[in-house]
Amino acid sequence: MTSRRSGRSYSGQEIDLQCISELAFYALGTPDKGHRRCVPSGGGLYPLELYVMAARVEQLPAGLYHYDPRSHALCELGRADGLASVKKAVFIPDAVDNAAAVFILTAVFGRSKIKYGERAYRFSLLEAGHVMQNICLAATALRLGVCPVGGFVDDELNDLLDVDGVEEAVLYAALIGSLDKVDG
Repeated sequence: MTSRRSGRSYSGQEIDLQCISELAFYALGTPDKGHRRCVPSGGGLYPLELYVMAARVEQLPAGLYHYDPRSHALCELGRADGLASVKKAVFIPDAVDNAAAVFILTAVFGRSKIKYGERAYRFSLLEAGHVMQNICLAATALRLGVCPVGGFVDDELNDLLDVDGVEEAVLYAALIGSLDKVDG
């Protein structure tokens, strides 16, 4: 935990698919093969979705993927060069240049709204924070660079994922990359 740092400088080297798998698992995975996940969720309703924009991942073609936590699988959504779109959307575009992947969290607000009404939005934001911390800690343990990104043009990322920005909307993103050199 004390080693966790946000880093925006990546080597541009590929990262292993196993790293993407572990990061996705610790973000939204179901450790007991049931409904419970690695993060707390108001009412156990789990409104968050995880999308992965892969650019430099061994054994994974570049493209956009959706993470299915129940089967612990990535489902391909498209093979376009999404990093260019991410770079246009974020407020720190240079950090995207050598990233290996971008994790994008969205919320499907209706899942929580059924029980919590207007508080669903707040609970989704809190849960996104829990998930992002898990991603950051797991990336640090895997000796990867990670930079959480909350500054972006919402409509650009929503359009990239083909979500409407109302019923499902982007909340948070993380740039993931291989570090130039790890000390120690």
